[in-house]
Amino acid sequence: MARLEDDLLLPENYPPPRPSFLVLVETPRSLVFLGDREAWKIRRPLLCGGLDCRSPAERERLCHEEVRLNRRLSADVYRGVLPVRRDGAGHSFVREGEVVDFAVRMRRLPVDRSARALLAAGRLDAGQIEALARRMADFYGTAAKVPRPGAAGALRARLLEDLEELAAVPPALAPPGGTREIGAFLLRSLRRKAGTLARRAAGGRILEAHGDLRLDHVYIEEGAEAPTVVDAVDFHERFGGLDPAADAALLAADLEASGRGDLGERFLAALAAAAGDFGIYEVLDLYLCWRAAARAKNLAAEALHPCLGPEAAAARRAEAARLLAAAAGFARPREPGPVVAVGGVMGVGKTTLAAALSRRLRLPVVAEDGARRGLAGEGDPFSPAA
Repeated sequence: MARLEDDLLLPENYPPPRPSFLVLVETPRSLVFLGDREAWKIRRPLLCGGLDCRSPAERERLCHEEVRLNRRLSADVYRGVLPVRRDGAGHSFVREGEVVDFAVRMRRLPVDRSARALLAAGRLDAGQIEALARRMADFYGTAAKVPRPGAAGALRARLLEDLEELAAVPPALAPPGGTREIGAFLLRSLRRKAGTLARRAAGGRILEAHGDLRLDHVYIEEGAEAPTVVDAVDFHERFGGLDPAADAALLAADLEASGRGDLGERFLAALAAAAGDFGIYEVLDLYLCWRAAARAKNLAAEALHPCLGPEAAAARRAEAARLLAAAAGFARPREPGPVVAVGGVMGVGKTTLAAALSRRLRLPVVAEDGARRGLAGEGDPFSPAA
């Protein structure tokens, strides 16, 4: 009997509208079948990173969870979950037979409209990044809270686990001096920021967040009202409960590693303003360094997987090296930034000027008239609970 991989490369084994062609893309954790209009993702039966996908029942559960979570930011992309059945003719989505696996069915997104592709083509701009920031601010405002009474302790445990794995990254990928500077900074920051982290957790800042917000997972389609964000982390019991500051930090770190730290700063500034959460800046250096380093060690591990060809493995190693260099940069002391006050009588263009200065200087607009209200005691615009 033919393998599942071979059977699902045949268009007749798919429901309407049947694809005119199919390409298999293998990743360390999934098989993805790409057609001309749709994509189908099947998880590998693995025990990996504390996630046990060896039983079909668990893979089915995670497929449904993937659809649920991703429909929050890309409702028209995730179309549902279909069983893979096997009969005498092989595997298909259309014939009767024994259910052997499950697939997530998705609309195929245009490759050239990912944020990664737009950046490479020089077509990713501040306006698109600000639109993404507003989209994410709205998302964080409605995302479910994850009860984490020991959130600071859970973060420490997760960070220590990441640091242990970071030590295994090949020296050739590490920045000058290795990864010790990164680890020392993260542990020091975790101690210094313990109170702030606890306050943010107590204030409901631990959310069922996206979990893997990076350039490859953002699509800016022509004519769309807002950016589409895909591939959310779908095992929240272990990884998904995140402070929005940590969630957003991965995208900012990705932009920094890709040579556009200015867009990363613009994204964070626009997000803080749209969400009214300027408290992210109190914990941002910790999260930028951590998320960059954690993503880098994952890429270094993926590069060793036998399913990857030489080019894909080399690309992962190169990206890991860039992210580690960015993490080392985030770990170094930085001078405090400027504070610019814009004042004047009503109607002279204070808001317009502040917005222009924000874009030029990569600074958030902290408040307009709200700053005066905060000083008068009617609310602190810098409070994590603001």
